[in-house]
Amino acid sequence: MKFGTLYSYWGTKWQCDYLKTLKRVSDIGFDILEMGAPHLLEMSDYELSELRRAAKDMDMVLTANIGPAKDKDLASPDPDIRKAGVNYLIDILKAMEKVGSKSLVGAMYSYWPCQFEITDKEAAWERSIEGMKEVAEAAESLGIECCQEVLNRYETYIITDWLSGLQEENWAICMWENQTESFREWDPFLGEISDGR
Repeated sequence: MKFGTLYSYWGTKWQCDYLKTLKRVSDIGFDILEMGAPHLLEMSDYELSELRRAAKDMDMVLTANIGPAKDKDLASPDPDIRKAGVNYLIDILKAMEKVGSKSLVGAMYSYWPCQFEITDKEAAWERSIEGMKEVAEAAESLGIECCQEVLNRYETYIITDWLSGLQEENWAICMWENQTESFREWDPFLGEISDGR
């Protein structure tokens, strides 16, 4: 079993020095550091390669977490916003490949936090699947898995419990929110996130 932590736990803002944070969490026994996926797009190729090298030297696994902004919503009724979301996620996947990260985790099927201006779940679901298929093809070509995060009903209206997360085949679902009572039913579907080794 491996233990990981999200970068933001170690600071007071949604940012950090990843090399320092990686060393810090490695030194206290963590195996995985989950990075903010958008931060990867702010790094140069050199910075990405240095982070990859440091993770390898420390025997650490890097994963990435995403909650896209509203202007990158794969479930939006606006096709331009959906296309921007697909392009954004594919750019993140390419940066992940450079840093050696093999798992993208989060609510990439929509945006976060949801403002509930539109709540037609069925239509949003169909639009989201269309965009996620493009993202999944890019992820597969790079050897990266996309893990859809189940959120609570105050954060989204699309995937709010484990069962809704299983409606589309081949979506890897990560359960993080108040789903503990569902673990017995969820058991046949549970699996470990690969560390890519």
